[in-house]
Amino acid sequence: MRKGLYYIILLSYYSENLIAPVYKEVDKRLREEEIDYEFIIIDDGSKDNSYQVATKLEEEHNNVRAYQLSRNYTAHYAKFAGFSIAKSDIVTSMPDDWQTPMDVYINV
Repeated sequence: MRKGLYYIILLSYYSENLIAPVYKEVDKRLREEEIDYEFIIIDDGSKDNSYQVATKLEEEHNNVRAYQLSRNYTAHYAKFAGFSIAKSDIVTSMPDDWQTPMDVYINV
């Protein structure tokens, strides 16, 4: 088992239908591996309900943090914002569209 808290930064842009399923899968897989983690959602200025979905998850789960950028700065700046917030040596970012298999995040 890892030592330290694992931070996963979800890069979100127009993702209202993706955020909750991504969190659910991340939570399931990391709990199976007994990995303590914090899930940081960075909404990159979406105009849909992405940020509202993120804040609802934050209210429901003590390991979720939701942040919204004032406008769309692109993924690079959203990632930088997330890395600035994380307080651990174990940090990674993930897109909201399953481009990378979950096993990659578990085996970091």
